Amino acid sequence: MSAWAEIRQVVTDPRAACERLGLLEGSKSQGYAGLSVRCPWHGERNPSCSVTRGQDGTIRAKCFSCDSTGDLWGLTAAVTGEAPASRELLIAGAAIFGLEQLLDTDDRDRALKVPRAARQRLTASSLPPERSYPSPETISAFWGILGPVSESWDAGVYLEDRCIDPVAVSRLDLARAIDDKTELLGGCRWNGMDWNRLTHRIVLPVWDAHGVMASVRGWAVIGDVERLGAPKRLPLSGYSASGLVLANGPALELLRGGGLPDSEIVVVEGEPDFLTWSVRAEESPVFGLGSGWWTQEHANRIPSGCEVVVLTHDDQAGERYANNFEKSLQGRCRVRRRVRL
Repeated sequence: MSAWAEIRQVVTDPRAACERLGLLEGSKSQGYAGLSVRCPWHGERNPSCSVTRGQDGTIRAKCFSCDSTGDLWGLTAAVTGEAPASRELLIAGAAIFGLEQLLDTDDRDRALKVPRAARQRLTASSLPPERSYPSPETISAFWGILGPVSESWDAGVYLEDRCIDPVAVSRLDLARAIDDKTELLGGCRWNGMDWNRLTHRIVLPVWDAHGVMASVRGWAVIGDVERLGAPKRLPLSGYSASGLVLANGPALELLRGGGLPDSEIVVVEGEPDFLTWSVRAEESPVFGLGSGWWTQEHANRIPSGCEVVVLTHDDQAGERYANNFEKSLQGRCRVRRRVRL
């Protein structure tokens, strides 16, 4: 068994691991032996990263704000800033968890010389405060320099491979694209890498409850982006990722007080389904939801008496999104649930 696997098999207590990684400050208990911590991937003031023991008995982590996931080594890489699967990460992890004896001689000698505190460069106590959202002027200016996805080769091909028409997406202005020359916002980064390097070339706007474009999300066009440990879709780093939704033109009209819609409202889960349904039913208001996105303030903008179809995945997250959405309407609308398998 390799040192990577041995350390992963030995360090299985979420609380003990988070203590070693400096993630206990501000954490909250979460069920048996699990806890929520401040996410080391995107930086925040309130804990939204769940650290638990998986079915195989090893540590797993998932942030419900930025969607980052990882095992013990992914979490350690996020804290230390070392590259995933690098020799430096192995040495740093062994030093942090006090398991230098599991390394080969040369690496063991290096690990024993490393002050553990020096390896904890991104602990929760040193994270910058999470900012609410960028200014509307900043977001508007950034959105204005982005190009159509239909004119971006990699973004266009990626969407076509998923049966999403990039020409329709551009015509409806549902998403835009960045290229190598785009001047990115400071928050277009993850774990020290910018969105271009991560191939998050597709950019979607997200909207507050009054129909104001408050932030953006990046979507990777390379399917194996997980090799870097990054999620396929990212919010702006250092800013709040909650309380904002995906919305097409008719949905924005509702948020801006446009009255009863001409057709039923469609609520879907995540970016791919949002683009698919916005193109398929472009006259209908379409909202895209993720964890913590939909708020009561959004719900209050939906007129009473509307017909709503909620289309989410057949899993716990999908069930939670659907239930929270229906509960927020307080019986004012007729809601029909459809499960996407």
